[in-house]
Amino acid sequence: MSNPIRVVCLGGGYVAMWLTKALRNAIIYKKVEMIVISRDNYHTYHGFIAEMLTGKIQPSQVASPARRIFEPAYFYNAEIENIDVIKQVITTSRSLDGRQYEVSYDHLVISLGSVDDLSRYPGIAEHAMKLKSFNDCYNIRNHIIQMLELAEIETDAEERSRLLTFVVAGGNYGGIEVATELADHFRILIKKEYRQIAPDEIKVIVIHSGERILSELVLRFPELVRYAENFLHEEFSNLEIITNTRIVAATPEEAILSNGERISTRTIISCTGTAQSPLLDKLPLERDKYGKIVTDEFVRVKGTNNVWAGGDCAAVPLPTGGTCPPLAIYALTCGYQIGSNILRSIESRKLKAYKFTGLGDAVSLGNRHAIAHLKGVPLYGFNAWVAWRIALFIFVPSWERKLRLLIDWSMWPFLGRDIISMKAQEKQSLKQAYFQPGQVIVKQGDIGRCLYLIRNGEVEVLQEMSNGEVIIQTLGSGKHFGEVTIVENSPQIATVRAKTSVQLVVIDREEALLLSNSLSAFNDTNRLLSSDTFAKENIEEYHAIASDTPRGSIAPVNSVMSATLEAAPWQELPSKSPARIGSSRILTRSESSQRSKFGSLGLASVVILVALSSATTYVLTSKKVATPEPRENAIASQKLEIIALGRLEPAGEIISVAGPVGERIGHLEVAEGDNVKNGQILAYLESYNERLQTRNLAAAKVREIQEQIKTDTLLRQVEAEKSQSEIEQVNTPQLLQIKSQQALIRKAEVELSEVIKTRDRFQYLSQQGAIAKQDFDNKQLIVRQAEENLNQAKATLEQLAQTRSSNIRTAQTAFKASQVNLARVDSHSGLEPAKNNLALAQAQLERSIIRAPQDGKVLKVFAHTGEAISQKSILQLGDTQQMFAVAEVYETDVSKVKFGQEAVITSPAFTKPIKGTVDKVGNLVFKNNIIGDDPTAEKDARIVEVKIRLQQSEQVANFSNLQVDVRIQLNNPGKIGAKP
Repeated sequence: MSNPIRVVCLGGGYVAMWLTKALRNAIIYKKVEMIVISRDNYHTYHGFIAEMLTGKIQPSQVASPARRIFEPAYFYNAEIENIDVIKQVITTSRSLDGRQYEVSYDHLVISLGSVDDLSRYPGIAEHAMKLKSFNDCYNIRNHIIQMLELAEIETDAEERSRLLTFVVAGGNYGGIEVATELADHFRILIKKEYRQIAPDEIKVIVIHSGERILSELVLRFPELVRYAENFLHEEFSNLEIITNTRIVAATPEEAILSNGERISTRTIISCTGTAQSPLLDKLPLERDKYGKIVTDEFVRVKGTNNVWAGGDCAAVPLPTGGTCPPLAIYALTCGYQIGSNILRSIESRKLKAYKFTGLGDAVSLGNRHAIAHLKGVPLYGFNAWVAWRIALFIFVPSWERKLRLLIDWSMWPFLGRDIISMKAQEKQSLKQAYFQPGQVIVKQGDIGRCLYLIRNGEVEVLQEMSNGEVIIQTLGSGKHFGEVTIVENSPQIATVRAKTSVQLVVIDREEALLLSNSLSAFNDTNRLLSSDTFAKENIEEYHAIASDTPRGSIAPVNSVMSATLEAAPWQELPSKSPARIGSSRILTRSESSQRSKFGSLGLASVVILVALSSATTYVLTSKKVATPEPRENAIASQKLEIIALGRLEPAGEIISVAGPVGERIGHLEVAEGDNVKNGQILAYLESYNERLQTRNLAAAKVREIQEQIKTDTLLRQVEAEKSQSEIEQVNTPQLLQIKSQQALIRKAEVELSEVIKTRDRFQYLSQQGAIAKQDFDNKQLIVRQAEENLNQAKATLEQLAQTRSSNIRTAQTAFKASQVNLARVDSHSGLEPAKNNLALAQAQLERSIIRAPQDGKVLKVFAHTGEAISQKSILQLGDTQQMFAVAEVYETDVSKVKFGQEAVITSPAFTKPIKGTVDKVGNLVFKNNIIGDDPTAEKDARIVEVKIRLQQSEQVANFSNLQVDVRIQLNNPGKIGAKP
């Protein structure tokens, strides 16, 4: 029996659930082997998250065990590290220690969903609570109860107000459901459980960027939105909705809004802000402007035969135009369609296109009210709430969870809501570990997930080489290892094994990277250690020396140091640049350098980390490391720099988005500080509605003509079919007559042959005198009669054939005439002029829409809703994800500037200096145009613009065109042969 086809699904969401349904029988009968890979061993059902947050149902009711809902498929609980669509291999790792495994596939289904992205504005990622994962939702549930508990005993009025103010970012479906459930939840709790909290003290505030809530329904069903707005206003006195506003920053104590208002709060719940999984960035697959994988109509990734994608990470085309929205119902149907098409592909059958266009929408408004529409039919109030709950209940993944939900729904009205706050134990940033001699601590090839500090004992650093296992070095107390792999998220380049009993301090990768970005000394060390020069070239130097070292022996470290220092690249390094061999460091210094008091800069950084964490009181021992003598021709580094004025610019410079001068803005879709994508709508002009109506009329005219063409075509087709039928009616009977006549001819030919044979025999007998001559003459007459009969039959056949041909020509002429009439339908219908009018109306409509010419951030808005467009343009855009400093360097100094040189940028607006590297030296020389405050500056000096790429762009993303001071460091030689 042949091996089953292996289908691997990445992600355990809605796509995977219905993919399993579609393939269930094929899996049972061993035609297909399906594997679902997910980092969580459960599926989170988001339909009833708002009820879970408010204690109506238990948290576990929204989480279904993956091994049950994906049965009979296999389930792998692992982290996805890499996707190789060329080799058809998935690389995974386990969370315990990062050990990697590979899974091959025949068909791959990518359903990684989306991830939270709250990085647009400062403080929101740190202080806003998310609703994406089960852990996020569980933490919010506990946090809400904790705020009520703290407020119950708080006496300070300001702090009490902060504790009882709950901000919900986003007036979409999820935001409104969460906000209304919270408002209803608090109204009930303060009556029964928290009686020291007054009803007017507790507030739920929804912040929404649009003019009206539920933007998904505003254009199609404005009456539903109007009902929702009126209901919320009348039902919840403790619910406030702020529109046309965004949260632009957050702190532990307040939310800062785009209108300048500050809301004191301890709770910000974000229902917005998503991005695609970082794994997609590694794939050579086509993606749309939102980063989603582009598929064809069969839900198969474009350009592939065995890769499929669905859910939030995929742009699946809808039959009505556009792509599937990020809703669960579309993910479910995509999953089923993928499974069906995989089976069709295996069986070499024709694939089916995705045709689902939606069932409707619904959103709960709290207190057993909702709004909904089913295939365009609007529903309001209690009826809509019942329909909403039934629809969500149907799609709960398992009957076990459905039964538990029914029990919870039946119990809480009588027993009350669950108000237990069960805080999970905080994850420790620093841990301690103990290993006995011979135990492997990290293994070569595994992904590095921790930084290790040696408190007591010794470890051996080993590498697998062609001649076997070689000990590179022994590390003792005060040393550390694992820093490079956590920076680069790369495999371990060596194995570390306990030589003696050893005690370690272990820092997780996330915390190590956070400190790396926060402490400049640690950041410099890790940045240098992560470069290819130190990680690769230096180990090659070691291999050259260790290649002859016997297996299991210790390589001569002093020889390694000497060989490294003799190599030309090391002599050009700055004095603080450490070179790595395994876990050791080599510091090259000029002749005037003093010996270090510590083993390395990295070690000093770790001392700072341990001191800050207060997790251990161990004091790292100080060691003096002998500095190798530099080569005789070494040149002491010189501290030189060029100082220049400059300005900050986003990548690609600032783009002014213009429109027809004098025309008014009908509606501005963005605000200052918003991030936009290429092609995104920025504004509608005042003429948009009028041109939209003109376009709709033109489209209606095209549809009318197309319907008329369809009717006329049907009539002509009937005529053509009638003519075709007449041809058959003419042809069939006459063809039968011809065949009958041909049979008569064959019979006459046989009879003629027989009488000729008889006549010839009689002729012979007559000549011999055996019979009378009269008998021969009689036979001769019979032959002549048979020949006449045959000739007459042939003549009749010819006449029949001519008659048939004539009748067929007549019928075919009538058929061709009907075909000509059918072809004339389109040409005389006026369809082409109508289509031209529609295209013209569409083009005019597009001119009423202002779109973003590129990805970027809105820096400045010059024309708002209702205002006329001036020569200044509508707004300015800039790609602030990467910022540059443009320094104006005197032409006499520009020859000293090289690509890759480091630079330091300062300004009174900065809290600390920003580092960067020279990215480009301009080709034009012109007069200085920087207006500084130095009266002695050379205003007429000729300068060259030097662009410097900033390393921490996010810190200055809001300072485009800011004047800055630039110091370009000349003691860094830059990169030879790099771009000018």
